[in-house]
Amino acid sequence: MRGPAGVRATTAVLLIGAAMLAVGCGASHVEATATAAGGSVRCAQVEGSVVFSPPLTATGTSPETVTVTAALSRCSTSGSAVRVTGGVATLTIPVHSSACAGLAQFPTSSGGVSTPTSSQALTIRTTWTPAGIEPSALHFTGFVVTIGPSGEVGFAFPGQNHSSTMSGSFAGQDHGALSTASVQTGRQAGQILSDCSGHAGLSSIPIDAGEVRFG
Repeated sequence: MRGPAGVRATTAVLLIGAAMLAVGCGASHVEATATAAGGSVRCAQVEGSVVFSPPLTATGTSPETVTVTAALSRCSTSGSAVRVTGGVATLTIPVHSSACAGLAQFPTSSGGVSTPTSSQALTIRTTWTPAGIEPSALHFTGFVVTIGPSGEVGFAFPGQNHSSTMSGSFAGQDHGALSTASVQTGRQAGQILSDCSGHAGLSSIPIDAGEVRFG
């Protein structure tokens, strides 16, 4: 039978062991802090979708949320110590109405940028691969609708008479003032308006090409 001294010694050993175990478990859950990358990054491929919730219809009256999600690839950095292999960009735009009428502003002639510009401010938030790179937040004061050589609808940011600012990775010394983005949907304006006017309405538009430059 152990005496008081033996009991105290055993208790001390158990407490020390428990403390070491707790420290070890805590260390295994420590996450690496993301670091803001310097320089700039250009991604030459953009693929994703524009989702309308609820779907746009000819007579829609409810508030609309437009969500853009795009995978960025073929990325290269300049003036930066990090190498980027890809990223995911997200953007949410609140719209007053789910009616198709808003799409009627698409230009009908091909090959140029639309005359009217949108002053809808928006922020593109991007997470980068590999992990450990601080996300980027790119703010545009507006954008323009574009029409490609084959009549496909696209969007250019920030567009004429608008600007950009940025925080996080790749903001650069000018805080993203030279940042740009462009996407093409691969769908002509007539196709989009036809889908929007159908019974089911328009729930999404694919993004099949584009380019972004951060910083």
